[in-house]
Order: sequence, then structure tokens, then C-alpha cells
Amino acid sequence: MRTLEAHGLHWDGKLLYQSDRLSAYQACIDQLIANQQAYYCQCSRKQIQARGGLYDGHCRHANLPHGAVRIINHVGINKFTDLRVGEVQVSDDFAHEDFIIKRSDGLYAYQLAVVLDDIEQGMTEIVRGFDLLEATCRQLSLYQILGKTAPKFLHLPLACADKGFKLSKQNHALAIDNNHAKQNISKALQFLGQASVDESLTIEQMLQQAVSQFKLTTIPSSSEILI
Repeated sequence: MRTLEAHGLHWDGKLLYQSDRLSAYQACIDQLIANQQAYYCQCSRKQIQARGGLYDGHCRHANLPHGAVRIINHVGINKFTDLRVGEVQVSDDFAHEDFIIKRSDGLYAYQLAVVLDDIEQGMTEIVRGFDLLEATCRQLSLYQILGKTAPKFLHLPLACADKGFKLSKQNHALAIDNNHAKQNISKALQFLGQASVDESLTIEQMLQQAVSQFKLTTIPSSSEILI
């Protein structure tokens, strides 16, 4: 939050913390189970791997009392149009897999949490990294199962220190230096293939200039960029 503010980027409305949303996630799961749209599964990763690597619906009709929760994925969306990449298609097996929406350790799955949060906040466009491109099909399936209108998606190239090694907390990448906000904005625009902005301006003016000349068509077409 401090980093966003330092770079002149401000949010609309009230901040939403996932830690405050656990009851909403559980209420959705309870409803799905009650409507026979989700079920408990006790298959381990090793067992799934032994059966081919993708979950085969093994526990769908077992009526288990506990375990991980899987959605009954009768929708199976296998393609969508990304605003940068164009048409994206995944295998039918991946598209139709009954994916996990709550893990056996009690943690709510990313797929469920982000969909419910974006619905709650009325999101219409999602911009994120290329590593989540294929997973978008699962989220689109979940939107349809829940009877909600899905947003549009745009996936950007990943910033990588080495091939396949993205800059992230998980990989111990250095934090952004808030003391060099103007330079950071310029570097970010360069990374995205955008025209340069005047660093003699205020941060707010730099952002206004960047927005006025921003072009989706000049964003690099690659999935990752080494920096």
C-alpha cells in the first residue's frame, strides 16, 4: 500500500482483505455442496499422479464427509480471448477437471477467493501476469457456475531474472525502492514497450502522460522478459 501511494497509485473505495472474507468463501462452498455442485475429495497428489496427473473425478460420487472440496466442473471452458495475447485455448482434460476450491488443510483456494473477491468489488477488467493465463479458464468456468458475468482479462509478460525465474517474493526478489518512484515508473513503462515520460514532471503528471500515450499494441508479445 505504501509503495502504491509512493508511485501515485491510489485505490477506489474501501480496502478488502481476504482475511476478512473467510465467512463469505465458506458460505459459497456450503451452498455449492448443498446444491450438489461441489464435493469432498480425499485423493492425494501421489494418487492423482498415478492415475495420469489430472484429477479424474474419483470421489465425485463417494459422498465423503470431509477432505478437500472440489467443484463439479460441468462447464469446462477451454478457451477465451485475452486482450493482449488473443485467443487462448487449453486442453479439454484440463478445462473439465474438477479443481479444488478448498484445500484439505482448510485453506481456501486461489481460484475461489479471487473470483468471489472480484465479484464483490465489481471488477470488469483484470490485468495480471502471464503465469496465470491458463488458470483463467478455470476462473471463467467458476463465474459461469456461479451465474455471474466474468471480467475481461489481460496477461502481461513476467519480469524474470533468469528464464522461468520470475521476480517475486517467493524467489526473494528485492523490494521496490520507494525513494526512486519517478525512475521506477519510467522503467516500468519501458518494460511494457511504452513511450517515455518526462521525469521533470510530478509523479501525478507523469502518470497522466503515460495514460494518454499508452498503447496495448506495443506491449511485448513474449511470455517473459529478462531484466
